[in-house]
Amino acid sequence: QKDPGDVIDVLKLNLVRDFQTGIYDYNTMVSLFVESSDFSLVKQTFTSAEWCGHVYEDLVFGPKATGARVFSYFEDESFDGKITLPKGGVTEEQFLVLVRGLRGPYLQPGEKREVPFLPGTLRRRLAHRPLAWNTARIQRLENPETVTVIAGTFPSDVYVVHTATGRKGVFHVERAEPHRVVRWSWDQAKEGASAPFETAERAELAGTTRLPYWKLHREGHERYLADMGLPAGK
Repeated sequence: QKDPGDVIDVLKLNLVRDFQTGIYDYNTMVSLFVESSDFSLVKQTFTSAEWCGHVYEDLVFGPKATGARVFSYFEDESFDGKITLPKGGVTEEQFLVLVRGLRGPYLQPGEKREVPFLPGTLRRRLAHRPLAWNTARIQRLENPETVTVIAGTFPSDVYVVHTATGRKGVFHVERAEPHRVVRWSWDQAKEGASAPFETAERAELAGTTRLPYWKLHREGHERYLADMGLPAGK
């Protein structure tokens, strides 16, 4: 805190995805920072490391524009400049915060809303898509659903997202506080196929805990992973 005058309170979301692709694996992470008062965008970063190389993306959101830097081992993918920030724009990662309704419901039951939409950084990375806003329609279903996941059974509100590029996202949000996202999925439209969608990503809640994770970096601390329903590792 070198300059206390520019300090703001934020909520941070880390999305860590590690997955195998044939002989080698990907290690990726998105860090999203939103203001805790209204969950408006502040900053979003992305890193990817795999055998072919490294990729880093940094987005800093201002009142009307977004400072953007992309460093990629792919020719012509790197970028350093600004892109427009449309009013009410939402990033794909930000949905995981907004639908929780921590400052009040994002949508009322049955309500729909169309928003400017920035596809997720990992999605753009894997598809080699440039930074560009399109639109998405998000709806909260009229009736809740009860879903069973690794962490248990939860009465849940359901949000469905349809993007202008043919993707569909479904988010099940715990009705009781703290309104955790207990399941989500993203499906991609398939052209000329009998099945209308194929699953691109699916996740469900395995467990939760509140820990000072930045202090738990010594041998033996991996035991705390079990509290989140994760294997302790080696």
